[in-house]
Amino acid sequence: MKICFILPGAYPLFNKKNKFPFGGAEVQLSLLAKILAKKKDLDVHFVVYDHGQNKVEKYDLVNVWKAYRVNTGFIKKNLILFSVIKKIDADAYITRGIGILSSLSFFITLYCRLKKKKFIFMLAHDDEAENLNRLGTEIFIRVAKACLFKKADIRYQISKLIFKITSKYFQLVVCQNINQYHNLKTYLPKNKLVIVKKGIDFQSIQHSTIKKKWDAIWVGRCEVWKKGEIFLEMAKGNPSLNFAMVCTSNAGNSSFEKIKNEAEQISNLDFCDFVSNEEVYEYLRNSKVFCITSLKEGDWPMTVLEAMAHKLPIISYTLDYGNILKDKKCGFCCYNKEELLGEYLRELIKDNKLYEEMSENAYNYVRETHDIKKNSLELLKAIS
Repeated sequence: MKICFILPGAYPLFNKKNKFPFGGAEVQLSLLAKILAKKKDLDVHFVVYDHGQNKVEKYDLVNVWKAYRVNTGFIKKNLILFSVIKKIDADAYITRGIGILSSLSFFITLYCRLKKKKFIFMLAHDDEAENLNRLGTEIFIRVAKACLFKKADIRYQISKLIFKITSKYFQLVVCQNINQYHNLKTYLPKNKLVIVKKGIDFQSIQHSTIKKKWDAIWVGRCEVWKKGEIFLEMAKGNPSLNFAMVCTSNAGNSSFEKIKNEAEQISNLDFCDFVSNEEVYEYLRNSKVFCITSLKEGDWPMTVLEAMAHKLPIISYTLDYGNILKDKKCGFCCYNKEELLGEYLRELIKDNKLYEEMSENAYNYVRETHDIKKNSLELLKAIS
């Protein structure tokens, strides 16, 4: 069976020399590709941006194809992608997250229907399930408003409209949690829907017994809804503790420089604006507690799962997917009470017994629920 993953921003997760920014969706799809490529009966391919690399390169048994450049125009990039996926001629095409691919879904869907191929869409965020489930007229109204009042937003809204129309033709939609599943069930009653959790490659996880450099760490892209400024306030309010922030720039967010400049003024916080995935693991090995300040995600993000795999308890500002922080005692949820972030951190740092208990609970939960080897088999079963 030949499988092709499509997620343009994933190239740096194959070629470590490439410094293009990536997120959790890219990490997850590249992990799945590498794990599935080890199976003898599978031929795995991956489509990425054109960074000037060779037409096809091989990493970890995965055939990595270049498509279009980041700034390629709408029509041209669709034609290039159509040409690439036609050359690959896979049995199934898989992508994750609406994001950049919303404008490409028409040509991918068209090709798959013409050639009787499978097109699998994996949700990356809760918003994607909610947006697709809204009344069909809403997105048409948005397009109309964009045309009348926000010319720069026209292409974005049209892309969303294209995606909404083509979504009914996906052979399989992969959800991350039960809420996403129920949100889509009424809108896509004829589509096959399954739940497959994100996965961690535990062979790449190494635990360290050395003294930790940072008491708390925050890792993520600079997005408005990730609320990185809350972590900065947390660091300011706890000058006796050490903090680390790995915050990747996002071209669509103008607040990055503000976050960076403010972070660099905080004496007990180390700020880094880009590291490889391997370097993220090194940061986690040298940290005691992981903080997430996001207002929304798509189930637990990869950074949280990676932190738990490194035995870091979690302190969350808002989210507690599946109530695991409370029920599994993997950390604390502050339920939007900012002052609790510092209180819970100080409690964990002070109470060694509580810290060790939550540390082990976090690891045991993620090991049981988010093993990439087991979850990749669930995905493969759903595709077949």
